[in-house]
Order: sequence, then structure tokens, then C-alpha cells
Amino acid sequence: MGIFEIIIIVAAAIIFIILIRRFPDTSEHLDVSSRHKFNFPKFSFASLSNFGRVLLAKLQKRPRSDFWSEDAFESNNDNFDKNQFEPGRDPKDLEHYSPAVKQLLSLAGEHYDGGRLREAEDLYLKAAAEDPKCVLAYNRLGQIYLKRPEALDDAEEAFRQAYKFDPENGFILDNLGLVNFAKGLFNEAINFYEKSIEANKQIAERHAHLGLAYLSLRHYAKAVRHLARAWALEPSNDEYKSLLDDAKDRERRLRSSR
Repeated sequence: MGIFEIIIIVAAAIIFIILIRRFPDTSEHLDVSSRHKFNFPKFSFASLSNFGRVLLAKLQKRPRSDFWSEDAFESNNDNFDKNQFEPGRDPKDLEHYSPAVKQLLSLAGEHYDGGRLREAEDLYLKAAAEDPKCVLAYNRLGQIYLKRPEALDDAEEAFRQAYKFDPENGFILDNLGLVNFAKGLFNEAINFYEKSIEANKQIAERHAHLGLAYLSLRHYAKAVRHLARAWALEPSNDEYKSLLDDAKDRERRLRSSR
């Protein structure tokens, strides 16, 4: 074997190690929107109102209920709505976790809720290695990486792994929208947000996400429509109302300038 062939083999091995350094399986990818990177303009915080910036900072927070109880694990409810649960937390999923995975997830959840994200990351990675179909571990890993600007690709890969095993879950589609939004890929973000809304049209946060993406592209009429829907679903949310007012003001100014 010549030196050239050896170099090729070594390079291939290095690439393989990089691909599997975080996730136990990256052989399959989500085919919902193209992975091709388009030349969309990068997002600028200056283009949003102060309320828009505040909302953007809060969009990554996911509502979670405390389910780490034996009653939750033993639940046999067949009438659950997937959109009521964080990915991987519905009763049918919980039944399939082994005791070892449940323990890892419980410990990881304590660290996650306590803000100790590095410790939580290690435990979620172990849970995913123990159970390669553990949607909860992938989703939480995605949320952890989403908080790190340098780890957006890892966040996307984690959410794509979660989607692979739970393709009807609107939470995961919404999370993929957040990743693309953070990357400045607003059209791809809109694609995911719309699909998440198709899964459940009654979640205000998803309409707010979609409205903010349209606002970033200066599609003010569409932004107004979805921000109005978000506020209608949560009329006590002052941030949605302020962002809606901002979008309406921008739409009026655009019309008057024509």
C-alpha cells in the first residue's frame, strides 16, 4: 500500500471520529427541508424592537412539567396529545426506557434544571449511547447546544436525531426552526415553524416564532398575522402584544413609503 492510500485511510478515519464524537448514530438525516445553505442575510438585533430582542432571548425556553415520578412512568393513558409533552416524555416513550436510562435521565434532569449544563450534557450523551432511540436525551442535548453560538450545528444534529424517532412531534420541528433562525436561515426556519404549527395550531409560542421570522425578513403582513394569533392565544402576554404593535408600525411605515 502506497503512502497516498495510507493518507486517504487516515483522513477518512479522522472524519468518522468527528462525526460520531457526540452522537451514537448520525447515519440518517431529516428530509424536511434542504440542508443546502442559502445566502440569506444574517440576522441583526438592531432590526428588532427592544421587546423583540427580549422575546428572542426567551424563545429558547421550553415549558416543562415535572414528570420524574413513578406514577408518570407507569402511566397508561392512550389519549395523550404529543404536543402536551416535551419530546420523549409522553407516557408511551417512558415505558420503553430501561431502569438505567431512566436513572441517567433523572440525574441529567436535575443538573439541567439546576443550570449545570456541562454535567447534564455528559449524562444525556450517556443516555443516548445506552438507548440510541432516546428522544428526550437528543432534544435536551439540542437545547443545551442551542445556548452556545458555536455549537449550532451540534444542536441541529441533536434535534434531527430526535426527529428521526419522533417525526410527528411539533416541539422538535419548532426547535429545528429555532436553530435555523439562530443561523440566520429565516426561510428554512419558517418551513419548520409552519410544520410545527400544523402539528398544533393552539400553541402561542410557535406563532410568535413564525411571526418573528417573518419580521426578520420584512414580511410585515405575515408577521402581523401570526403575532396577532400568538397574542390572541395568550392575551396576557405583553411581549407578544408589544411585538405585534411593532410589526404593525413597520407595516404602516412600509406602505406609506411606497
